[in-house]
Amino acid sequence: PGALRRPGYVTSQAEKDFDCMLMPQRCQDVDSKLGQSVAKALVNVTGKGSARGLGPGSLSDEEFAGVFHAVMEDSGEKGELDEEEYDSFQGHFMHRVKAQSGSLHHVVTAAWKQAKPVMPKKQAEHMNAHPETRTFKVASVSMPAYLAEKRLGLLPGSEKHSVDAPRTSSRAPVPEAFDSRDEWPKCKSVIGHIHNQGHCG
Repeated sequence: PGALRRPGYVTSQAEKDFDCMLMPQRCQDVDSKLGQSVAKALVNVTGKGSARGLGPGSLSDEEFAGVFHAVMEDSGEKGELDEEEYDSFQGHFMHRVKAQSGSLHHVVTAAWKQAKPVMPKKQAEHMNAHPETRTFKVASVSMPAYLAEKRLGLLPGSEKHSVDAPRTSSRAPVPEAFDSRDEWPKCKSVIGHIHNQGHCG
């Protein structure tokens, strides 16, 4: 039972992950459980007592798929996804495995975290049915974490996207009408672009 819920209340993995965001010390437990599931799956799939020293090129796509299924079973997350989310998770996992480097354990763990759906439908429904101390509703977000991160905006100090916009004095009087596209024509294409915000809720 988590500190944020009443004693004896059984939580889903999504609630544990959510609490982990609120209370970072819990992340160690989540990472430890995932690490144990990955280690067990790698030993079962490779047939060796340890997967140490094996790199990502050591396993075929079929073996990585076997590791994925084994971790899903061991972690208990399989029951928290519908069929479409499960298939999407596996597809993104297989894609992210190829983008990693390092030990086999690191590759699988990193790919897992990146490909995992942010908030699967069943978990959002469960959390909304049992709000406990929350005063808000949770929306389902089936996209993988690595794609969701891209929607969070630019990193501070990103020189690639910065524009040398002219500075104005803060003492200038406020005009009756103002259009930044007219004021800074060099920036018109950036300022005038309307981004699709449909995913913002």
